[in-house]
Amino acid sequence: MCIRDSIYSAVLTAWMYLTPIIYLIERMPAKVQFVIKAFNPMYYYVAQFRDLVYYGRFPGPRIFWGGWLMAFVMLFIGTWSFQRSKDKFILYI
Repeated sequence: MCIRDSIYSAVLTAWMYLTPIIYLIERMPAKVQFVIKAFNPMYYYVAQFRDLVYYGRFPGPRIFWGGWLMAFVMLFIGTWSFQRSKDKFILYI
């Protein structure tokens, strides 16, 4: 295991704990709520799921469009990253 893999593992673990799946985000301090809502793309999908399944209502416009925006941002980042390294990527297939 190289250092890159261990850093990746640590980042994914922190991301998992910062995604409000088993706790309510409203119980967090305001600064932490801002960080989670602004920088965690999974927040929007968890909030949409909660609204639909737990509360039985359609998600609000901020949550709905935030999910769409995050999806397109991640699509752009993934496409850009792949295009940048596609020549090296084919060697590992």
